[in-house]
Amino acid sequence: MAAGTAQEAGHLVVPEPMAQSCAPEEILRALTPENCRLVALIHRYRPQSIKELCRLAARPQPNVSRSLAALERAGIVSMVGSRPKRPELAVQRVTIELAELQNGRCEVDDSWKQIAGPSSLLRHG
Repeated sequence: MAAGTAQEAGHLVVPEPMAQSCAPEEILRALTPENCRLVALIHRYRPQSIKELCRLAARPQPNVSRSLAALERAGIVSMVGSRPKRPELAVQRVTIELAELQNGRCEVDDSWKQIAGPSSLLRHG
């Protein structure tokens, strides 16, 4: 049986899409033009280390590490593996409902991983 599924009385049960909530300010702070470029590089090249991402971005390692930390706090990027850690997209889509900004909530949807895997396109707009 595939991970993330369950079987009850002969029926396949697919879990609800997973979403995490975070402060919209955290996501908005993380989505600077420089960080969006890192997200695009991670999506396109799937770097196997932070060092490789630094080379692709032509940015110094401390700078890239700080950016990755902000993207990770916002739930957009995950650091996987041990040594070397590699950046991986944690989500395909970030949705901020403007009406919800007054409530201080937004959702980061990672359910796409269950269906399409990390090769799906990162969508903007």
